[in-house]
Amino acid sequence: RYLVNAATNKNLSGYDWPRHSGATYFLAQAATMSQDPDLIAATLRAGSMLRDRQTARCGENACIGQDSVVDLGSASLAVVAYAQIAAGIDPTYKAQVEKLTPFLRAQQRDDGEFKHQFDKGTKRPIDIQLLYYSGEATLALARAYRVTNDVRDLDAAKKGLSRIVGGAWSFFGNRYYFGEEHWTCQAMDDLWDAAPDPKALDFCLRWQSYMRRMQLRADESPHDGDGAFAFDPILTPRLTPVASRCEAGVASFDAARKSHSASPEELAALDLQLRRALSLIIRQQFSPGPAHLFADPEAVHGAIPGSEVDWEIRIDYAQHAGSAMIRWLDVIAPDAAHPPTNQPQNVGPLVPRP
Repeated sequence: RYLVNAATNKNLSGYDWPRHSGATYFLAQAATMSQDPDLIAATLRAGSMLRDRQTARCGENACIGQDSVVDLGSASLAVVAYAQIAAGIDPTYKAQVEKLTPFLRAQQRDDGEFKHQFDKGTKRPIDIQLLYYSGEATLALARAYRVTNDVRDLDAAKKGLSRIVGGAWSFFGNRYYFGEEHWTCQAMDDLWDAAPDPKALDFCLRWQSYMRRMQLRADESPHDGDGAFAFDPILTPRLTPVASRCEAGVASFDAARKSHSASPEELAALDLQLRRALSLIIRQQFSPGPAHLFADPEAVHGAIPGSEVDWEIRIDYAQHAGSAMIRWLDVIAPDAAHPPTNQPQNVGPLVPRP
């Protein structure tokens, strides 16, 4: 099920394989954390379906997608999912990672940028750039290196990250402009132990500072918007951008602590930013939500809606929210016995609203 109307419990049309990979990645994260047999089984069903039904040939290399033109993002997120499965559930999935990384490396230009499509008919890459894919490919290669220990994956990830945070924005004033960087900053953190990049950390911390200036307070919106990132207080905040920015924010927080380069004040501000955003996600989660308005409350229990008023739920809504929570748990686990004392009165604990 890819897109579901929560009120009616009806499937909506369409399917998306990159988001299938992302959902598989989150299931693998949750299964690795909990070792729950049902989660492990679900992860392996999703992973084997992707492997068996979507693996294809793109010239000399394996790729993901059955269309005549395939996207880099499909293979990238498949690698992210396979790497998580290999690391925490089934080591044999290392072979799937090694099968796809040559395609990712072959799509990279000499300057570190990636060619985002491949034409199977001509057996040639298409040098076009689309949203998200360069960050996804960089993260995929960083995750692959953890599994393969192949220095070619590490070098390609380093080049990809350097391009995104540097040469991709080569104009006056570029340090004040950002794109959708949630994959980029996760890649930066994943590479930190093997290849720390202070320039990339500075980039991600500046992006998070920019996000804080967009974060709504409780008294700034008529909606349940405290912790949301929005351009204005009138439109109902979308929850998936909140979740994806949390993924990047936790990664930036983690790398900043490891680098010892951020001030205590900056770390405290980022910590509070993340707690407020995560609190919003948990308040809006269907647990059970307005169950009296749902045809089948159990079928959508645990889901993350599009917004407070948009009850069409998609698999990547839960993926980004769940991945952000798991990253947060990984980072704060050593400090769990000592919660922060600088939390303002209007934030409260990370629990669902009644």
